[in-house]
Amino acid sequence: MSDLADALRALGLVLTEEDVTAAKEAAGGGDTFNFEQFVEAIKKVSGHPQFSAKALIAAFLQFDRKGNGYVTEKDLKYILGNKLVEPLTDPEISAFLNGISKKVSKESNGYNYSDIVDVVTQLPPF
Repeated sequence: MSDLADALRALGLVLTEEDVTAAKEAAGGGDTFNFEQFVEAIKKVSGHPQFSAKALIAAFLQFDRKGNGYVTEKDLKYILGNKLVEPLTDPEISAFLNGISKKVSKESNGYNYSDIVDVVTQLPPF
């Protein structure tokens, strides 16, 4: 489940081992995790001072080539599959995108990353 810690750290979080343990427990403690479990892990560490909408928006801006507030599905797949310390597998990427699609509508030019950030930072119950 080091993938979970890596995914959380890829969001810019600096986590203690205690944070990582709590996040892993929140995600079910298994060897793999889906989007809903990832959100539960984020909930567990969301009080961390570095976890903010501002920080996430800044990260998404790096992939907003057109400056329109959207990130393409292709870019999301690339980030998740290549830019994490432990890249996600194709099935994990599909699960993530499926989970995001339930909460954020996909437009012709991709996903509004402000909406993705809202989902991640507000974390409504599933």
